Amino acid sequence: MPEVPFELTAVERELERRQRERARIEAEPLRASLPAFIHAAWPMLEPATKFKPNWHIDVIAEHLEAARRGEIRRLIVNVPPRHMKSLNVSVLWPVWWWCSDPTVRFLTASYGADLAIRDSLKSRRLIQTNWFQHRFGDVFWLTSDQNVKGRYENNRSGYRIATSVGGTATGEGGDVILIDDPHKADEVESDIQRQDVLDWHDGTISTRFNDPNSAIEVLVMQRLHEQDLTGHLLERGGWTHLCLPAEYEPLGDTTDEEYFATFREQAEALAEGGVDLFAVETMMFPQEATAAIRACKAVTDLPVMATMFFQYEDLHDRDRTMWGESPAEVAKNLLAAGADVVGMNCGRGPDRAIAIIREMRTVTGAPLVAYPNAGLPITSGDHVTYELGPEAMVRDYPALLDAGCSIVGACCGSTPEHIRLISEVVRARKSR
Repeated sequence: MPEVPFELTAVERELERRQRERARIEAEPLRASLPAFIHAAWPMLEPATKFKPNWHIDVIAEHLEAARRGEIRRLIVNVPPRHMKSLNVSVLWPVWWWCSDPTVRFLTASYGADLAIRDSLKSRRLIQTNWFQHRFGDVFWLTSDQNVKGRYENNRSGYRIATSVGGTATGEGGDVILIDDPHKADEVESDIQRQDVLDWHDGTISTRFNDPNSAIEVLVMQRLHEQDLTGHLLERGGWTHLCLPAEYEPLGDTTDEEYFATFREQAEALAEGGVDLFAVETMMFPQEATAAIRACKAVTDLPVMATMFFQYEDLHDRDRTMWGESPAEVAKNLLAAGADVVGMNCGRGPDRAIAIIREMRTVTGAPLVAYPNAGLPITSGDHVTYELGPEAMVRDYPALLDAGCSIVGACCGSTPEHIRLISEVVRARKSR
């Protein structure tokens, strides 16, 4: 046979050469523009989610580009959760910078080492993708002797170190110090713990610049307190401040007055029907919940029991509303709106209800209520069941009462048998 394998290999090599050349040409506009790089790299990080361009992404990127050029030395970016702040600033920006200057040394920190390492790993995974290697693989590569989760280096002497507030890695230095969410949301109300973060910044991390004359520091976080790290640094001065507050309208352009009027109409009908109390339940957003409570109180003096739906965040091991509020914040806000009893319903199961009620109890002595789901739903064809049967679910109810819950029940997936066994737990407590 003629040398067919050789001919096929030559064709394949030529195709590969052309593909690499095309990738190199595509790389130039990405190297020149952080917004373009963010858009192009998105599928590598979030392949199942379509990228949705928005002006706030471009504004943040423009400020980060200015920092890259040395035009901004101290930058604060305040933006609410779920607005790509960590992905833009902590994941994509350092990688994009290395595409032009791989000698830069990054020192990154968050309130927890797991969060800093999470974003560091996302950056490393992006660097290791074929997409990135075909476009920028000739600029640098990661060395094998320093390539672990908390620290990796490239062959041009650049490195990235991930640490936490108060972490041991802050003995290292950096050309760029990047701090992403230095405060833990459920600790920021503590004067001592909040001050610990400020002291860590002023006495430790801010002294770790390799060259103070050219160093760059970026703080990106959601505002949690008037005296959080953002407030502390702004008071001292010398910072460029990019603040992007968000206003979410879960029902489109519905106004607070329209919310109130709608809920008041329901409350009037229920009061006329002779209800003993109002149950404002499974609320997703604070705006709705407070409007419903105020409407009920405007109609009658009957007690109002208000409960929110919480999502469990595995990464942070915490429970938050869809708007990012903690159980403690929810309890205070609902009581301030006029609720007599506050708590949670729906959600995952009684195990999470225990954690939610325990946190609420730290900020109020008011009656608390919990009626969680019977675990998560399990779908098989057209049939839906739930994880926890009556006996399995009721095992957590003594602990739920011990956490400070005053009223207990069950929500989705529960049956009369669930309620019967829960009532036995309550009666047993009363008979003590």
